[in-house]
Amino acid sequence: MRRRLLRGSPGRKRPVCGMATLKEYDLRMRKLRNVMKLTRTMKMVAAGKFRKAQLAVRRAGEYAEALERIAARAAAIAETRVSTQPLAAARERVRKCLIVVFGAERGLCGGFASSLVPVVAERRAACAGVGAESEVWVVGKRSHSVLRQRGIPARLLSVAKPVLAESVQTVASECRALFLNGAIDEAYVVFAARTGGGSFRPLCERILPEEFRTHESDDQAFEWRCEPDTDALLGSLLERLLAVRLAMAALRSAEAEEEARMVAMDGASRNAEKLFAETLLMRNRSRQNRITMELLDIMGGAEALKT
Repeated sequence: MRRRLLRGSPGRKRPVCGMATLKEYDLRMRKLRNVMKLTRTMKMVAAGKFRKAQLAVRRAGEYAEALERIAARAAAIAETRVSTQPLAAARERVRKCLIVVFGAERGLCGGFASSLVPVVAERRAACAGVGAESEVWVVGKRSHSVLRQRGIPARLLSVAKPVLAESVQTVASECRALFLNGAIDEAYVVFAARTGGGSFRPLCERILPEEFRTHESDDQAFEWRCEPDTDALLGSLLERLLAVRLAMAALRSAEAEEEARMVAMDGASRNAEKLFAETLLMRNRSRQNRITMELLDIMGGAEALKT
């Protein structure tokens, strides 16, 4: 009888109902530490890739802006002959549209992959409204999977990451060949562009038939001469513009994806830290309750010995 009182009743040594044991709390905290290490590492990796993508967008943007300015000036010199260019000629009736989507290659980037779905669906609805069929090409395995889950059939394209000029040139060549052969009448590119502060905005731009975008510059003060021929120069510029616009869409999408992943991993790290603090508090409470129950057992045993 005395031994049983000294040891305390078996029921008193058990934790409070609904509260885990100290071993379970330690295991949970160990897992949370591993999660925090993983999310912090992924955040650092995404930050490095985001910095590289940001520099690539800046450098390519300067080239693209200069090319757009030269093409717009050449089109102003050619005047009415622009519409005779095969890549700039609009079709009287649109029968088929091509939608090229530059999305996410991997997950863990928040709602980046799913944000492009409404834009693609809206463009497909607009094509169907004029009686045209639509075909979707996707760059990025994660976005391709999301589109298929939403019931949008799409063809997966392979573009190297980081974005290389050769891989984008292949996509541009296929689009150009389909447009010149009459297989498609219009082509659009869908991508996400960062707006600052960790946010991004999905965009949809037409790439075929091509159109020249005006830029404010001081080029009007100079006299331009096109050698050997204005039409030949326009044809070459239009081919380059198609590849450059696709490359810029791919680069801006990669930049927005890495920033979205960096923000998502930062949020995951903060949530893991908050959960770790709550688990530590619950562990300390459980430990204190256990110590209190053991003290009560000792006091109860001492009182029993006195009587």
